[in-house]
Amino acid sequence: MTRSKCGNEAFLMDLRGQVLFTIRRKVKVVMKILTMNDEKTKQKAIEAVADIYGVDSIAADLKEQKLTVIGDMDTIAIAKKLKKIGKTDLVSVGPAKEEKKEEKEDEKK
Repeated sequence: MTRSKCGNEAFLMDLRGQVLFTIRRKVKVVMKILTMNDEKTKQKAIEAVADIYGVDSIAADLKEQKLTVIGDMDTIAIAKKLKKIGKTDLVSVGPAKEEKKEEKEDEKK
């Protein structure tokens, strides 16, 4: 058996190269939606992303026009869904663990 990585996915394969199973890691995606100016657009963006398989949590900031999505989902699917709502920019993609570390440091202080 061999292991390989591709983006936020890890594969476990047998000697013939067949994928036995796939492990997805939680990622945090931050998108800026330039057309998110009111509550209606914010709700549309949240509902569009909520349909994607693997999404754990969604946070929207109307003031900064940012949408933060955490989960083990396909990041390209998020961009495609939000592109239908309006112009979007990808701010960051990274592991979801960073946010938890910051919270623990705040609790210690």
